[in-house]
This record gives sequence, C-alpha cells and structure tokens, in this order.
Amino acid sequence: MIEQGHEDVADPQGRFRNRFYVARKKGIRFFVEDDLEKAIKLAYICDVVFLLDHPYNRNSVNLSDV
Repeated sequence: MIEQGHEDVADPQGRFRNRFYVARKKGIRFFVEDDLEKAIKLAYICDVVFLLDHPYNRNSVNLSDV
C-alpha cells in the first residue's frame, strides 16, 4: 500500500506522498489501479497500468475524449 488516507493530503510531517509521486520517484513500471481516471494519469508515468474492472469504475470517463 502506498497511500494511507486521502491521496491529496500531506502527512503530519509535511510529506506529500501519493501514488503518482511514489511511482515517479521509484520508477515503478507496472501499477494496478481500480480507478479509471487515476489509471489514465498513471499511464503517463508507468509503462503498464492494469485496471481492475468494477461496476463503480465503468463509464466514469469516455476514453475517446482522452
């Protein structure tokens, strides 16, 4: 697990660490994500992003608009 709590909030020590920061910093090549919008953002950082198919992430973004 990379994040604890909300991804846009810094921890109490002032560090801002979310999945995008860690993937870029550590050079993560493969990522598994269950949120389509985050998977699209991670695709700019990682070589391959595996998207888990769940009812809540269907139709959230029209991929033809990306």
